[in-house]
Parts: sequence; C-alpha cells; structure tokens
Amino acid sequence: VPAIISRFVPDENVIFFPNSTPPERMVFEIDDEYLDFEEEHLAALEERIAENSHSAEIDELFDRANKLRFLQGNHYKYDKTVENMVEHVDFVKQRMTCELNEEATEILHKGLFYTHGRDRNFRPICILRAAVLTTGKINYEEAMNAYFFVAAYTIKNLLVPGKAENWDSIIDLNNLAVSRLPLKFTIQFVKLMQAHLKCRSRCFILLNVTMA
Repeated sequence: VPAIISRFVPDENVIFFPNSTPPERMVFEIDDEYLDFEEEHLAALEERIAENSHSAEIDELFDRANKLRFLQGNHYKYDKTVENMVEHVDFVKQRMTCELNEEATEILHKGLFYTHGRDRNFRPICILRAAVLTTGKINYEEAMNAYFFVAAYTIKNLLVPGKAENWDSIIDLNNLAVSRLPLKFTIQFVKLMQAHLKCRSRCFILLNVTMA
C-alpha cells in the first residue's frame, strides 16, 4: 500500500456514490456513527440476527461495517440479508481463503485475473482477461477459486479501511471468441460476485468491445 494513502482524505463522492438516493455508501469503516437511516436499519437487522440459529457465526465474521455492507447490498431487506450472511459464512470457509492449489495457480499465471495499479482515489484496479477462458482447457470451478483468491487477497492486503474500501473492475474482451464463452460459468460467476462481494466493486469497465 503506497505511503501517500495515509494522507488521503476521501471526499463525499468517494464515501458515497455520487447522486445516489438514498445515499449509497462506499466507505464503511468509519469512527463516527452512520447516517440516521443506516443506524435504524442496522438496529433492526441486529434483532433479526439475534433470532437466527447462526447468530454466533454471523457475529464472529461480520463487524458493523460488513453488516451494513450486506444490508445495503440487499436493499435493506432484513430476512434476505440474514440469509445472505449465513450463506457467506460457509462461502468464506470454502472459497475466500488465501490458499491456492496447483491448478488455480496455473490459471492465475495465464493472466485470467490480476490486480494492477490504483485509480486517483487509490482504489485498486482488478482486471479480468475473459479471452483466457476460451483458450485451452480451463477448469471453471478452479477459475472461480482463483478469482475469489484474488478478491480475498485484495481485501486483506490492498484495501485501506476508511479510505479505499472497494476496487474498479476492468473486463478486457480483447481476442475474445464470444461464442466460446462458457455461459453457465459466467452466470454462476456473476451470481457469486453479487452475493459475496457486497459493495466491493465500485464499477465495471469493458475494454475492447467488438461492434456487432
């Protein structure tokens, strides 16, 4: 992490997504209280968590910031948020580890997923080279494991609480044979990202899109 980040003070357009109504938070790790409506929703969520048989596991994994992340990501629907949290507890154990087997490591060496540089607000830039999925034999299950390894590593080592808590995603479509893109894998991959990386990807940028 560059030392200059310690002097970086995020402005309102970094803390909240610009012009969002209600305010859509992007920075959650703060010392102060959240906005009034966020605190009200958090209090209601805590009651639902306490009623759940997995409450101890949820409280062990989720601090207030991550509870609010999942709450916002589930549009402040309490039951859906708790269900998502229970699923996430198991998901973290299975996929979001900082360990890779040989096959997933080889996929990363091919350049399918990697992180390079930061934007002007010090958010890491995560790149997906989709064409790698269509070259040679790829174990799609291990490809997902490789991606979530990169995500877990980025969260643990590259994000800065209170300053840069999400990343920019670039999807490079150069040399992509769209007809060979695995549809089932792509749908499952997007669903898992939406379910388990709440409020982590600030935007998606497509590069080298071909004209139909």
